[in-house]
Amino acid sequence: GKLLRLSDKKEPKKIAWLQCIGSRDVHDGAHPYCSAVCCTYAIKEAMVAKEHMKGDLDTAIFYIDVRTFGKDFERYYNRSIEDGTRFIKSKIASIAEVDGTGNLLVRYIDEEAKRVEEEFDMVVLSAGFFVSEESIALSKKIGIDLDSYNFAETNSFSSVQTSTPGIFVSG
Repeated sequence: GKLLRLSDKKEPKKIAWLQCIGSRDVHDGAHPYCSAVCCTYAIKEAMVAKEHMKGDLDTAIFYIDVRTFGKDFERYYNRSIEDGTRFIKSKIASIAEVDGTGNLLVRYIDEEAKRVEEEFDMVVLSAGFFVSEESIALSKKIGIDLDSYNFAETNSFSSVQTSTPGIFVSG
């Protein structure tokens, strides 16, 4: 496939991934937990984007802290750094469209508490997982215990087994 910006069908030269959107925060409507897969997905997307683009593609992942859960995912992270993906520890302040270009201006506070602005052709929001009201209602109806975040309660020895015999979770 070919990577194109939807607004004008141009090939992007610079893409940002913003991690933990709506998660790991204390503001109203945010979720305090980590979804555990978003960082790894963003790393993979950045690597695949670089592979599919002709010429150089500047990729940057803005993060609170990189969480690469699972076997060998740390090596995947290290490989993406070797391939040139920039990892920017930061807190996003705002995103605004740059007049007449279709680009986006990302304003952030870096790890040295400096205000920084950087323009990107595309921005990908890595939004965390949450449980829908319908899933909560169904879980209660069939007797699945939920944890404090309303995900199915499991244990570390059987991460797919629920409190209801014969019903398993995944995803």
